[in-house]
Amino acid sequence: HWRFHELGFNCYDSPDSMGNPVLLDEEFRQALNWAIDRQKIVDVAFFGQADVGSTLIVPYSPYHWEPPADRAYKYDPESAKTQLDEAGYEDADGDGFRETKDGKPLSLRLFVTNDSPENQTAAKLIAGWFKDVGLKVTLRVVDAGVLLDAQYNYKGDTYAPDYDMYIWDFWGYADPGDTLSSFTTDQIEWWNDPCWSNAEFDRLAKEQYGEMDPAARLDMIHRMQQI
Repeated sequence: HWRFHELGFNCYDSPDSMGNPVLLDEEFRQALNWAIDRQKIVDVAFFGQADVGSTLIVPYSPYHWEPPADRAYKYDPESAKTQLDEAGYEDADGDGFRETKDGKPLSLRLFVTNDSPENQTAAKLIAGWFKDVGLKVTLRVVDAGVLLDAQYNYKGDTYAPDYDMYIWDFWGYADPGDTLSSFTTDQIEWWNDPCWSNAEFDRLAKEQYGEMDPAARLDMIHRMQQI
């Protein structure tokens, strides 16, 4: 087992979701990745006692796929600003914060649990970096039960996740297929906390369990990480 710390976005593509709909925009989510200094988080929040990750499989795993340099996210706030501008999220009224594509105020909630000083430090850094690229973020330090209630919120019997972003720990499995399969569509309302969904990822997750050729299975595991 290993432990990694994840910044999750509410990607639940349903009218019942109570997350900010801007997070359904892949270009918006990609832009935020350029605004995060991962090495700074390792150095400050974890006193250097961690590794910078790039996929859901830890970098020292033999199943890890490392993005090539021209595709890997790095700390580049100017690229984040440019991508947000090009995606239509501009500061039209000049107040220092960006608006939605239709000019409405844009504010995001970031949850972090009170049982992890490391995650709280990371959350403060991330909230500051997001502010630097023009995003208004409300940071909430909460009990784990509060975050669980938000992630698994229901309106009656209807699933309605009530959060925008969160930072939490995830314990990976010895088998990479198990780790990655925690984020398939059928795991929404279960292990798939960000409610992310991708049809090709789902297909590969099922196929890799039945693939007996180690090299072929490794290709599938790599492809899932690429997605």
